[in-house]
Amino acid sequence: MSTNTVAITYRDAGWKDWNTVAGSGPAASGWLEPMGEAAFQGVAGDFVRLLLPETEADPAALLLTFLVGVGSMMGRGPHYRVGSTRHGVNLFTVVVGETSRARKGTATDLALDILSQVDKEFMASRLRSGLSSGEGLIEAVRDGREDDIAIKARDGSFLRFERQTVDNGEQDKRLLVIESEFSTVLHQAGREGNILSAILRDCWDGKPLRIVARSNKDSCQEPHVALIGNVTAEELQRLLTSTDRANGFGNRILWCCARRSKLLARGGRDVDQAEVDALAGRVRRAVLGACELGRVDFDDEAFRAWEGIYAELAVGASGMFGSMTARAEAQVVRLSTFYAVLDGSPFIRLEHLQAAQTVWGYCEESVRFVFGDVLGDETADAILKMLKGAPEGLTQTEINRSFHSHKSTAEMNRALTMLQGKGRVRAERLVTGGGPATRWSLIA
Repeated sequence: MSTNTVAITYRDAGWKDWNTVAGSGPAASGWLEPMGEAAFQGVAGDFVRLLLPETEADPAALLLTFLVGVGSMMGRGPHYRVGSTRHGVNLFTVVVGETSRARKGTATDLALDILSQVDKEFMASRLRSGLSSGEGLIEAVRDGREDDIAIKARDGSFLRFERQTVDNGEQDKRLLVIESEFSTVLHQAGREGNILSAILRDCWDGKPLRIVARSNKDSCQEPHVALIGNVTAEELQRLLTSTDRANGFGNRILWCCARRSKLLARGGRDVDQAEVDALAGRVRRAVLGACELGRVDFDDEAFRAWEGIYAELAVGASGMFGSMTARAEAQVVRLSTFYAVLDGSPFIRLEHLQAAQTVWGYCEESVRFVFGDVLGDETADAILKMLKGAPEGLTQTEINRSFHSHKSTAEMNRALTMLQGKGRVRAERLVTGGGPATRWSLIA
């Protein structure tokens, strides 16, 4: 059967069967279970169903990039509140997959193409890429600024100070950041003195953005910044290695593992333009309707379900996985809010909550797939890696030598004690000709 025939068969079979038709289901390769059908509701699901048969992009990546793009267009109006904490519909997602083969960029391009037909002006003026500093990000959404300007006479003598506008700023506070090489953002954010990570955190939180520097007076009181990024698993594992960084930045991101959904040797066929126009019109109406919405809340049925879900999400987990998913409650409530707003509803209904929970479940499993049992502690994770390659275990002296004396005795003892306390390793006292020694091995 040719690949183009597969695409036709896939379309006829139905979008939810893509794993079976493409011959690349989780049973065959240990890949994640596909994102559940509940996530593909409303116009978001119709977007995926319309485009997926003619692209090799992953359906989960298609959905998430679409959600983030539309949420960026909706602005600050629609939101959910928990006490004084405000959750807007500005989302961050990063698609994780192999270079080129995962079709990460394809998913982004398809979403952006539809969004360009929804609002050309927004897509032409409110997209940014190549983030290197927090200052640059604030500049893109900065408020107008006035200052006291010295007015002088013709002879140069001082007359008075006069308040004048010195910067008109950006009137539109919406911004969609596209980072096809998200590893660059992680690298820049990790540099000493770079405030990009801190500013991105404030963007997600919707907090005022400002720089504590007398030489730069740019600020933004009400930003609405969304982010779409692409990265490989190897880059992510290498550049986001500590629980501190995961807690501060990583858990604000909806991580999405992606891979090629099918093989289309000749590429997909053009999607019917009338169908595209109809979909774009529906999205446009949803975006315009969002401007009329303010605070969104649960209806009674959804809130009863949310109470139970909230209790489960609040439990949390340990290690890098726990750090990267520590904002589970906030992520689910944001996604629920978005699905409600996309439906034009001021209330989060049960189907909106179920869609959000399904999306989050896939993002959670994506984190687990990438990081596995990594703890987010550099020394402890390095020791675990060594012990995995030594079934018989290693003595403490052998472990020390593996670090080439680059770790202090105190640091080594701290890491080993932590691993022992977590039940990951065990210590065995050995009696040798040279005196007692300790052998460490993994606990299966």
